[in-house]
Amino acid sequence: MASASTSKHQDDNHDSSESDSDELSLSCGSSEFEMGENGSSGSDEELEEATGAMAGAQINPGIIPYQFEPYNSNSDESEPEDGEDEDRLADNSWCNCGHCAVMPSARECVCCCEVSKIVDVKNEHPDTACITDHPGFHPVCLDIHVLKVAYYQYRQQYGEHPDHGNE
Repeated sequence: MASASTSKHQDDNHDSSESDSDELSLSCGSSEFEMGENGSSGSDEELEEATGAMAGAQINPGIIPYQFEPYNSNSDESEPEDGEDEDRLADNSWCNCGHCAVMPSARECVCCCEVSKIVDVKNEHPDTACITDHPGFHPVCLDIHVLKVAYYQYRQQYGEHPDHGNE
């Protein structure tokens, strides 16, 4: 009788281990990484449903870096040759407007006549030889109150970055 009871107990254990293994195989079988019968992971319908849900979702990116930064142009005038750099530091013969000064680095030695967007603004007033002669230059670029408003607007829009300082 003890053997029958042991046999029945073993059958019960066998049944429970089968159900445990069934549960285990079910949980493993439902894994995304498990390959289906046809060798693909998941059905095509599930894939289409997931991609359709992602395509319909609206993304709110929050902060968008470099939103107002100009694009890099591949023009030759933006990449001066090494010999030209040394010439710019020697004198201001590169100046076309007559108001430029030699700066500490060749990168800073740029005339307003060499920048196409500035030339477009200057062309609004044909008698303007230099951007500093433009009627809008002094009120927008040199007025302390306008500069403060622009600074506060910038801080409000982009936040304060104390680690950047004056570069």
